[in-house]
Formats: sequence, C-alpha cells, structure tokens
Amino acid sequence: MEMVRRRDQRAFVRLIRSNRDVGTVMMRLVREIDEAEFSAAELRELADLLAGIAEEARERAGRIEGAGR
Repeated sequence: MEMVRRRDQRAFVRLIRSNRDVGTVMMRLVREIDEAEFSAAELRELADLLAGIAEEARERAGRIEGAGR
C-alpha cells in the first residue's frame, strides 16, 4: 500500500508541475476531503464521481494517443 501511495504522490507532483491549474484544483480537492465532515455515503458518492472523471480522462488520453498527438 505504501508503494502505491508513493507512486501516486510522484504522479501528483508531476501533474502539478506540468499543469498548475489542474494541480491547484487537485490540491484543493484533497484539502477539502481531509477537512470536510463527510459521511461515509457522501465519500463513496464522491469517489464514484471522481472515478467517472478519471475514466473520461483515460478515454481522452486514448483518443489523443490514437491521433498521434
């Protein structure tokens, strides 16, 4: 698990360096999740929404790679 966290942290740092706007949004989201008082159900709903966004990003990346960009 710790190895996964480190890999995620390195990816997060690369994201922030390559796209400050997205990095800023991600940092704020992480902070809000840590500080807000969400119920377990609300956190699961948020996780589902983020998973949907991640899937859209993967699909877009696939289209970009397919177009040779």
